[in-house]
Amino acid sequence: MCQLRQKKKTVPVYFIPPKALKEYNLPYLFRGCNRVGQPHETVMKTLRAKNLTHIVRKKDVPVLTPGRIFDIFKVKSIKILKLDIEGFDAQLITDFLTEITKRSMPLPRFVIYEENVLSPEKHISHAENFVKNLGYDLYKTGSESMYYGLTDKLLEDYIGSNDRTSYGEEAYKV
Repeated sequence: MCQLRQKKKTVPVYFIPPKALKEYNLPYLFRGCNRVGQPHETVMKTLRAKNLTHIVRKKDVPVLTPGRIFDIFKVKSIKILKLDIEGFDAQLITDFLTEITKRSMPLPRFVIYEENVLSPEKHISHAENFVKNLGYDLYKTGSESMYYGLTDKLLEDYIGSNDRTSYGEEAYKV
């Protein structure tokens, strides 16, 4: 079960401090490779090869449920729900959409997240079925991005926009 659903007040987040990234001349993309619950596997592979695993830090951070976020920020609607939570995306999409439907809020027009080796297959399958049952169509690009849309034309325009195609990605409906 997702750590973020277990009513915990905090969860451990693993990261590399910015100073260490610079000091050891590590790839810039590592600054965004934080992970809840355990160190980022891709980062750790590189760090093991360089004998630098000691630079990874762990910090307990407060957990906010989607419902609590909606209450704190007085959220009445979300047009685009985009998540990149390094392995927890599928679970959190389900949690956010469950809270949205529970509150009778309009569904987001787009739901966008990353699917990769950090995402357990059972969570991906559950999320895909869940959002399809809400009426979303599923689109994938050649990379790790997943797109769900309620309006085909809007989604196809977004996926076909320069910010997507400049990476040479082709989007296709699943």
